[in-house]
Amino acid sequence: MNNSKNKQIMLLVFALLGILVLSGCASKRILKKYYILEPSLKTVLADSLRYTTLPYRVLVNPFIVRPAFKSKKIALRTRSNELQYYIYHLWGEAPDDALRFFIWRRLNVLNVFKQASVELTNTAPQYLIDGTIDLLEWQTPNDHVDKPVAHVQMVFYFKDFKSGKILVKHAFDRTAPLPAKSSMNDFALAVNRILNREVDIFIQEIILKLK
Repeated sequence: MNNSKNKQIMLLVFALLGILVLSGCASKRILKKYYILEPSLKTVLADSLRYTTLPYRVLVNPFIVRPAFKSKKIALRTRSNELQYYIYHLWGEAPDDALRFFIWRRLNVLNVFKQASVELTNTAPQYLIDGTIDLLEWQTPNDHVDKPVAHVQMVFYFKDFKSGKILVKHAFDRTAPLPAKSSMNDFALAVNRILNREVDIFIQEIILKLK
């Protein structure tokens, strides 16, 4: 009788240990990781323009995002017309706001304007920046690419605030190669490099327009 009870106790102990081990593994599997779009703290273009701070106020609006890329989930293109989404790898901010703050921080780091803001103040701005995000994805080899790449397609607009007239339009469709065994952080770094360069080109175009 005692042997039977001992066996039952041992089975219960092993079952509890198994549950603890499985719950520990599960907690590791469901750990979510977040990735950020972050502007460089220095000029990234070798041929950057020399300029003094422009005496204007500019408002940076959220960007319009194509619905397939509007989520915080990072998109993976596995075939020419097939998207999948990572569950545990996410953007730290929704892309529409992330790009807005990316450009706003970059403008302030470079002291491009007298005032750059993301909200309307008591004094109306003279200019407005917004745009569209058409693609923001990790592509694995498919009909269009032979190697894994970070793919970013966007349009930036610089507009007159009162009239809404587009003064500068900067459109780009860029890919950056990724290592064969790349991490999600490699992907985020590649996206950041693309954005830093394209935002600086956009800023140069604005400066030339206002000179």
